[in-house]
Amino acid sequence: MEFCRRLDEDAEFAEWFGPLSDSVEAVARAAEVPYRLIALQHAVLDLIDLLDPRAERFPDHRRSRLGRPPER
Repeated sequence: MEFCRRLDEDAEFAEWFGPLSDSVEAVARAAEVPYRLIALQHAVLDLIDLLDPRAERFPDHRRSRLGRPPER
């Protein structure tokens, strides 16, 4: 929560994450999400599920997965 607050209220702090935010926005607009990004997002959500099984810190409605990564 502190991170989100600082991201919203502290311009100097938010500036550090500008390039990352720009990249996320570009992927969100892309017609097709790269396989590795989908696989990474699934792995991160698996970790979140392990660390926060009762969804106390990261609610279930925030845990939606990107489409299944294509078979390689």
